[in-house]
Amino acid sequence: MVVEYFAEALAQSDQVQVDQSWLDVIPSIVSEQENEALQQVPTEEEVKKVIFQMNGESSLGPDGFTGSFFTSCWEIVKGDVCRAVWDFFAGAQLPWGYTSTLLALIPKISGKKVRGSNVALKLDMVKAYDQVSWCFLIQVMRKFGFGERWIDMIWLLISSCHFSVLLNGKPYGFFRSSRGLHQGDPLSPALFIIAAEVLSRGLNTLVGDRQFSPYFVARGYPPLTHLAYTDDIIIFCNGSKRSLACVMEVLGKYQRISGQLVNASKSYFLVDRMVSLIRCRVIARTTGFSFKELPVTYLGCPLYAGRRVRSLFNGLLDKVSQRLNSWRGRWLSMSARAILIKHVLSSIPIHILAVLVPPKGVIAELEWVLAQFFWGESEFGFKWHWSAWKILCHPVEEGGVGFRSLQAIIEVFSCKFWWLFRCGLSLWAQFIRARYVGELHPNQVFISPKFSPSGKRMFGVQFSMEMWLKWDLSRGDVAFWWDNWSGLGPLAWRFPDLASNTWVYDFLHEGQWDHLALAAFPSEVTESTADSFFCFGKVPDGLVWTLQPSGEFSTKSAYQVVRSSGVRSWAFASIWHSLIPQKFSFLMWRLLHEQLPVDDVLAKFQSLGIATPSVACVRSQCYKWWLLSVKGRAFRWLSPVLPLLIVWFLWWARNMARFEGRSISVGQVRGWIIHELRLLIQVYFPTMTRVPLQWVEILDSLSGLRRSLVSTLVRWVCPLDGFFKLNSDGCSTLRGEGSGGVIRDSCRRLILAFADFFGPLFTGEGRGLVAICPVVRAIRNAVPEYHQFRHYYREGMLWLTHWLPTRESIIDIFYEKHLGHLIDVITSSCPPDSIAQAVSKSGRSDEESGNQISVKPEILLNICDLLCFCVLHHPYRIK
Repeated sequence: MVVEYFAEALAQSDQVQVDQSWLDVIPSIVSEQENEALQQVPTEEEVKKVIFQMNGESSLGPDGFTGSFFTSCWEIVKGDVCRAVWDFFAGAQLPWGYTSTLLALIPKISGKKVRGSNVALKLDMVKAYDQVSWCFLIQVMRKFGFGERWIDMIWLLISSCHFSVLLNGKPYGFFRSSRGLHQGDPLSPALFIIAAEVLSRGLNTLVGDRQFSPYFVARGYPPLTHLAYTDDIIIFCNGSKRSLACVMEVLGKYQRISGQLVNASKSYFLVDRMVSLIRCRVIARTTGFSFKELPVTYLGCPLYAGRRVRSLFNGLLDKVSQRLNSWRGRWLSMSARAILIKHVLSSIPIHILAVLVPPKGVIAELEWVLAQFFWGESEFGFKWHWSAWKILCHPVEEGGVGFRSLQAIIEVFSCKFWWLFRCGLSLWAQFIRARYVGELHPNQVFISPKFSPSGKRMFGVQFSMEMWLKWDLSRGDVAFWWDNWSGLGPLAWRFPDLASNTWVYDFLHEGQWDHLALAAFPSEVTESTADSFFCFGKVPDGLVWTLQPSGEFSTKSAYQVVRSSGVRSWAFASIWHSLIPQKFSFLMWRLLHEQLPVDDVLAKFQSLGIATPSVACVRSQCYKWWLLSVKGRAFRWLSPVLPLLIVWFLWWARNMARFEGRSISVGQVRGWIIHELRLLIQVYFPTMTRVPLQWVEILDSLSGLRRSLVSTLVRWVCPLDGFFKLNSDGCSTLRGEGSGGVIRDSCRRLILAFADFFGPLFTGEGRGLVAICPVVRAIRNAVPEYHQFRHYYREGMLWLTHWLPTRESIIDIFYEKHLGHLIDVITSSCPPDSIAQAVSKSGRSDEESGNQISVKPEILLNICDLLCFCVLHHPYRIK
């Protein structure tokens, strides 16, 4: 019966009829180049990269293999896997073992008056992924312009799925589906979104329909018809009968042609609390949906109106409590509890904190629960909290454990709101701009009591965010006084009396600053223009996050500046090692914090009348040991590790003697330390096949260790006839940054090698532009002797894009300005050449020998003007 149910549920319905006329809303936007890239046969490295990105702990398939099997046995199975993938791209079907799936049965756990009123319809789709019609999906892909070969491969993927039902651990049946997408397949969400685009564009076409009255918003707001995240859809419209009929007509057509079904019994609508009961009945009759009042949950977050109350976040607190209850009966060490807090418990509230700000009482309760779990409990109740939660949230090098502060996470997402708002590309950003800014500049608007909680949250970080954001100038179409293009922040905040609504291009003349127009301003303004780099071109000005080398906003870099910082300590930083069990590190961490329950610490709580200097004595000995200078890779690893082992086993022996009455000799403690050290050496130095038993012999073995040389095979593809290939790479150390590379021709002959040292102070776009100099110089040096070649090919330039905030746009402008008459540039993402890496390291260290290392010195040209241009015109000049 169960097998028959699922076989029928996954079978194609006869009621699905694809109406070609209704697919006219889909434009053809996929280009020929994009189709060729999709159809390109993957290399062995690309297949390996995808395999190693699989979840190693994923559920078993009918073949009994998890993802970890393919990663651990890759050298054995790579031939079969790659051949299967290549055969698929050649038109063959994938083996049934790859496409078979087991279906497991899992039980579920339970303002201005507007005529007609505004209404929000929340749709619930019936088994959204399982109902998609394959014919409909193929037709939509053709409309978008996907190539037939790519569509054929998609058809082979979705039509070759076989299923078995898992009952009591045993599979039953083996049937093939005729509709639906395979849940769990990484490609399925993208295919579902492509199919659902028909509904999205169909709803957008209602705005031009005279019978349809849209969701009422104030003048200047963008039209809002719906929001969708895969199959979670909310439709916004007017509550009049005609508008609702238009929406239901679109939904009916979409259901008939796509195979999707709207579950009317689970769908509902939301209206303002002032809407009459008669209007609610009209909406319910027209749509067939039920009425719900706020608050409701959408995408895991509560939607509410009015004040934030604790009851809105009871679901969040319950999730954390349920997860803790599942671990309560297990014995977990302090290091295990710390790992669970970092990677499991701290991630539970992330999706809510990214959208909403819970009350302070909810945040305090969450942190209290996490702290209780970290310190543990006994039969007498929860244990003593030796450190405050804010101390535990410091990084390990600052004496903390590395937990995430929930309040800091809230501030980080507030910063992300401001970043997305200032980028101004999304529908959300347009709506927020119309809601709070209007015709003004965002920095002319300040936080107001009339703002919503989300608006107050976003504008609360306005001042700090504007100092961390900076505009890269190209066309100069940013506000001169209100945008931070100089690195000093908005100039209007420094000179409010001079502020006006002028643009940067108003102070430019023939590609240079108009000093006559700037002469009336204070000297600080003119100095800021001299320090600003201009890369004139047709690309728009780019917004840069100055705290990240790439220029893109990242929550990681934002967290480092918004969190509460402590004092960095080399002692705390030296006790944490990735290859050492964290139980040793946690004991030393408690020792350095004086949190071990020894006599002199307990005396502070008046538990004992006499204090012994045990903690202070051991801590001072550890400091003396760590201050010793050591040489050699093995001894540098051993130096911080040995005190951890000594303290651990001394503590172990002390507790056994005090609480068990056992007499532990020094020789026994020494034997425990050496035994554990031998195990760690075998892990850290796998080349040591035999670790001696005696301490002196261990030291002799470690002193004889040398760094092993590892050879890596690098595949270099020869350029086409008439082309040069430039391989370049960058290197960064504490001494500074450098770049280098080699140029070869189509006969594999080495034409030129070069290297440059930049110095330690280049950051941001200044670093990136100076990095271009040796590349430009090398190409121009190679051109005179090989002038008949006008085309070059460069690869390995990804290291440069990480330094450039606007990436390829600035590179292309720079090449066009200085080398446009010489070369055509094609960018590739091939791995960097090992020779280029070696030469770049030469550039890092060759500070005194000049900026050029060439195998053909007779073709070198003096182009210092390019180097001076870059150094003098970027905002981070060498000091």
